[in-house]
Amino acid sequence: MNGRWDINQARSLEERRRDCTTWQQSFRGTTRYLCDGMDNKAKLSYMSAPDRLYIVDVYGVVRYQGDSGPFGYSAAHMEQTLTRLLQ
Repeated sequence: MNGRWDINQARSLEERRRDCTTWQQSFRGTTRYLCDGMDNKAKLSYMSAPDRLYIVDVYGVVRYQGDSGPFGYSAAHMEQTLTRLLQ
């Protein structure tokens, strides 16, 4: 089980899509979420250790990159970046 959503590790793309939909429906906002493929290409492209938070625009350009986590990011700066991108 993973986190508070109690989602098991997906064994197929269909399971992963179902789980992504379940996770996304737990949020009430208008944010668009994308589901990584079984090859975890997005995770491998953007992961780092320790964790970092990113905002990536629709063209794949990184618009915000936080410093090393778990405290190395600015929620206010992230919100400003998202607000600017959504205008």
